[in-house]
Amino acid sequence: FYSALSLGFLLTSFGLVGLFTKRFGEEKTVLIAAGVDFAAIVLFSLLAPSEFAFGLLMVVSFFAPLWGTVLASVISRHAP
Repeated sequence: FYSALSLGFLLTSFGLVGLFTKRFGEEKTVLIAAGVDFAAIVLFSLLAPSEFAFGLLMVVSFFAPLWGTVLASVISRHAP
């Protein structure tokens, strides 16, 4: 279970960040990824004892590092 979640974080951090930022730009990537991550967490809290729980956690494992990494880049670009 934890290996699969770690693999999601790894694939996102080293692969999907560049693809998303090139396609959507940094600001839109943060908004899209944070929105999907938020929705997955809310659905997980509502459906935790069901068979969808692992799938929702996998969605979180892909989108949480995506918006976190890009947000750090956006903040550093706007900081004096």
